[in-house]
This record gives sequence, C-alpha cells and structure tokens, in this order.
Amino acid sequence: MRSLLLGLSVLTVFVACSKHSAPTSGKDSIIGHWRLIKVVGGFAGSTIYPPKDSVCTFSLNSDSTWQTMTNARTTGSGTFAFVFNPGGPADPLPTLMFTPPHLYYQYVVSHDTLTMHDPCCDLYVRTYVRY
Repeated sequence: MRSLLLGLSVLTVFVACSKHSAPTSGKDSIIGHWRLIKVVGGFAGSTIYPPKDSVCTFSLNSDSTWQTMTNARTTGSGTFAFVFNPGGPADPLPTLMFTPPHLYYQYVVSHDTLTMHDPCCDLYVRTYVRY
C-alpha cells in the first residue's frame, strides 16, 4: 500500500511540474526583442559590458524560435521551450531550454528588464532590456 501511494505521489509531481508556462504577452512576457546591457559572474565575479561599438540582441519569438545577433549579424539561432528544472532550488525560477546546444537558463522578467541566470558552474547572470 505504501509503495502504491508513493508511486502515485511521484507521478502526480511529475505530471503537475513537468512543464512551465509563462506569460506570452504583456509587459512581463519573455517573448520579444532584448538588448544585452551587462553580464555579471564567472569565477572572478566580474562585470562585462558589451563593447561601446557593439550591439548584442536576443529575440524570443512566439513560435518558440530564438536568435542572437551582434551588430545585425546572426550569431546563433534555434528553438526554446519552457521546462521544469528538477535540479534547481526548492523554489525554482522559470526555466528555458535552448536548442541547440541544450542550454538551460532560469529567468526573471520585470517590466522591460530580462535577467537570465546560468545555472551552470560559471553562474553568469545576463541582463537585457526590451527594445
């Protein structure tokens, strides 16, 4: 009986938490065009700003495609999905998976600012503004 209850509990958790849905419209939507303003982190905890003569942008489209550009030249593209991050903290941030190359980023959108947390060992935090 215990194993049956445990099995049902685990199944319920996986079904209830397997996908994350996020707002796809409005001021707190991640869908849109974003300009990189800074990157903080790494082993040294440094702050990196894009070069003054460089414009780095990031687009997340409603058809689940993404594209990065530097000075209007495409530097990356693929698809993304909202996912549950089972390896994250107890109260995880929403998580996106980017393909290729299967990278996961936790994110927060607050009005016109997007903050993306790299949960990997370098722990970089990228800050973008909507444009």
